[in-house]
Amino acid sequence: MFTFALFNLKGGVGKTASCVNFAYLAAKDGYKTLLWDIDPQGATSFYYKVKPKNKVVIRDLVGKDAELANSIMSTEYENLDIIPADITAKAFDTMIDEMRTSKKRLASVLKQLKSEYHFIFIDCPPGLSSLAENIFNAADIVLMPIIPTTLSVRTYHMVKDFFKEKEIDQKKMTCFLP
Repeated sequence: MFTFALFNLKGGVGKTASCVNFAYLAAKDGYKTLLWDIDPQGATSFYYKVKPKNKVVIRDLVGKDAELANSIMSTEYENLDIIPADITAKAFDTMIDEMRTSKKRLASVLKQLKSEYHFIFIDCPPGLSSLAENIFNAADIVLMPIIPTTLSVRTYHMVKDFFKEKEIDQKKMTCFLP
């Protein structure tokens, strides 16, 4: 299993569109793929016309007894499943902060899916927080879409500084032009 996180502090850079398309292309090539929409805006879920089966309780996704399988839904595309966003995803940060193993919690939860999926793509919310740190630790690579603007380059440096501060392997961070 290989985990990609698509992240940027700046909006409008193509993060969600890239995440949706990368996941679709991986699935189309025959790889069992999971797309996790962690962004409370739910744009990835909207693209795939998927809503949570039931009201999502964040503790069920990242808590001590987390069972991601209960939240996974099929899409209309072969090999592509999704964990859709829910407005309660805004509580992710608070939940992660409350956990003792908060830096590695998401990585631990994703291990459940190791034998089920070739690829996991995470559509991340903006913000440098405990959740972002968790995502960066869980991901094998953090794909950061950068558009050629001063503010986009500025956010790249902010994220790079966050990686240094939190002692996250900077080799994970890869920028691309969407």
